Amino acid sequence: MSFSPEPNPQQSPRDPDEWIAVVIAFSAIAAILFWVLGRSPNEVGLKRSPFLANLFQEEIEPEGNRGKLKEEILEEPDESPLRKRVSRREREVRPVPLETEEKEIIQQPLSADLEQPVAREPLLEAEEMPKVVPFTDVPENYWAYGAIAALSDRKIIEGFPDGTFQPDKPITRAEFAAQLPNVFEQPESESATDFNDVPEEFWAAPKIDETVKMGFMQGYPGDVFRPNQEITRLEALVTLATGLNLDSPAAPGEILEKYRDREKIDDWAVKQIAAATEAGLTDELPNPKQLNPSQPATRAELASMLYQALKFAEQSEQ
Repeated sequence: MSFSPEPNPQQSPRDPDEWIAVVIAFSAIAAILFWVLGRSPNEVGLKRSPFLANLFQEEIEPEGNRGKLKEEILEEPDESPLRKRVSRREREVRPVPLETEEKEIIQQPLSADLEQPVAREPLLEAEEMPKVVPFTDVPENYWAYGAIAALSDRKIIEGFPDGTFQPDKPITRAEFAAQLPNVFEQPESESATDFNDVPEEFWAAPKIDETVKMGFMQGYPGDVFRPNQEITRLEALVTLATGLNLDSPAAPGEILEKYRDREKIDDWAVKQIAAATEAGLTDELPNPKQLNPSQPATRAELASMLYQALKFAEQSEQ
């Protein structure tokens, strides 16, 4: 007796209509999921579903905040290492913060077409303007600050070991003679003189010898120089006018009329004082209309005269 196996219903071939129905069903499900995933949960009314909230990368809102978009919070490393998720809508329509716009405007370079503020012209020439005046007793509002600063920057004048300049201290003939070779470069035009009161070991002997050869200074009768004698304002101006070879003006008397004490000017010095005045050597003195010719010149006054003489010499070379 033989037995034939019973037919298995799962192995029976499916009807073509059944396959078509399966394909249509899956296509419909896929279309619905695609449409849902492309919308915000607020639009489809599925915000409350934890599963869909995770799909949309949003946290479930508390009861009182439902229907509101989450506010973007930047990472705060010192408070929390976590960053809250932001919805697609927030990423697409997020406005640029006002603070960012203001910072960008401030950081933009100025246009070349805009006029830039221009600083006032300084008292000194740009190449002469020192960064710091090294003297503690010469404030910025001192009348001879500009001249002292310029000459100090050029290493023409120096102060004292305690850091002062002592601008109101009278200056001696030796001290003035020691400064002149540092200011002017001039060929020697005179022969040297052996002054009886300037020994070889005297501290300013080489500078006195050089100053005399340059034609700036001379001695007194009897071959004496009087190195420790205070130099007067008249003598200082005559020295500069002579050494710079200033031309004597045609009418020196008219030029000297600016001084109220012009009658105190010695006759032998009238032409030199007039030439120095015409060249502007007395323009920056505290009282340019009062010469005080026999008064000892101070360190500040001589610095002013030297600076004006230096500017005149440089302008004459141009």
